[in-house]
Amino acid sequence: MADLLKRIGNWFLGKADMMEQLDENVKAAVNLQTKRALGIGFGLGVIVTVVVVRVVG
Repeated sequence: MADLLKRIGNWFLGKADMMEQLDENVKAAVNLQTKRALGIGFGLGVIVTVVVVRVVG
């Protein structure tokens, strides 16, 4: 009985480790996408600003 409980406990701990690793991977992917979005937004902002300055000026 103790061996069965030990196996069940190890299974749950393994699942918890897997979920923690998945969570870390998701956070890293979101961080990367956020950096990309900010970079694209900054680049577009600069381009739009240059165009507006040239049209107005």
